[in-house]
Amino acid sequence: MILPKEDKYYGTKTSMRESIIHLLGGRVAEQLTLDDISTGASNDIQRATEIAKDMVTKYGFSEKLGPVNYSSSDEVFLGKDFSSRQNFSEGTAAEIDEEVRHIIESCYAEAKQLLTDHMHELNEVAQALLEVETLDGEQFEKLYTGEMTAKELAEHVDMEEDKIREMNEAEAAEAERLLLEEKAAEETADEENAEEAAEDESETVESDKEEEEK
Repeated sequence: MILPKEDKYYGTKTSMRESIIHLLGGRVAEQLTLDDISTGASNDIQRATEIAKDMVTKYGFSEKLGPVNYSSSDEVFLGKDFSSRQNFSEGTAAEIDEEVRHIIESCYAEAKQLLTDHMHELNEVAQALLEVETLDGEQFEKLYTGEMTAKELAEHVDMEEDKIREMNEAEAAEAERLLLEEKAAEETADEENAEEAAEDESETVESDKEEEEK
């Protein structure tokens, strides 16, 4: 039996915590570098909360609540829509909320510690983003490892963009040249065809005259 190298539907408690830490990184970075926080991280916070809730209610990763699935619920039709009805007590619901909050807060603290320990790299990446707006994985790695500064990266990106612009301009000029050559060739062919037609007509006229003279 051959098993798949990677099962994307399989996740560990550690990997899910790492996902939450990753998702909370944007909000933590705002808190550490700005005087205020924004709505930009709202979707990440929502996804992080959903993962934490699944850890507690679906996968039994909460030591306090144990390996019990609390995610199942009954659907009840109310008027024009369906409404979910939880099949556990209000006390259990409060414990679930408490465990979800505990996971989020502990992951937030860990994300904050990680970014605080690497504040220089964070500032370098932030400065680079102000210069070039987006970073790919290779660019981020160079910034993080100190192989390239934000200023050097911005200069490198400008050079690459200049090369691309020059290539595009050269391709456009070549396309225009080929188009003009094609147009000139068509005009020459039309002129030659017109001359041939005129010669044929002249020969026909001369032939008709000769026939009439006979």
